[in-house]
Amino acid sequence: MQPVIAIENAATWHSYCRWNVERNLFSAVVYGDGNRFVDGIRYLRDLFTEIGGPRRILYFGDLDPQGLVIPHEASARARAAGLPAIEPHLWSYRQLLTLGVGCSQPWKGEQPSSTLCDWLGSCAEPTRQLFAAGHRLAQEHVGWEFLLGKTGVER
Repeated sequence: MQPVIAIENAATWHSYCRWNVERNLFSAVVYGDGNRFVDGIRYLRDLFTEIGGPRRILYFGDLDPQGLVIPHEASARARAAGLPAIEPHLWSYRQLLTLGVGCSQPWKGEQPSSTLCDWLGSCAEPTRQLFAAGHRLAQEHVGWEFLLGKTGVER
């Protein structure tokens, strides 16, 4: 069964929707709408009913502290509701880290806890380095033009 992917921002959500029509990689592409994704967790049960049962829930958002807090909080709510935990879509995060070299933007705020990035698994250390440099990456770097050329994607 194909996973569901939740995308934090509108432009990237639109790109992933178009890409999924062509590649059929995901059972659904959910618009997370930033912080609203946390409150929308309760609707995943309805989505699962529509698509024939529970699936893995992948997430792709901005690489900034708030972009990681969102899936952490959403995952806690999902588990409390008896739903699968929210997992990072590591392929997308790897692409963002690669495409974003030299394109990061300054980020002003408190340094997040050192464990916030742990959720990103193999992408955790490069993200810690990004944050330590006071920078962030917007997920929009992984856009339609880039995705169009990508056929094989790990889920």
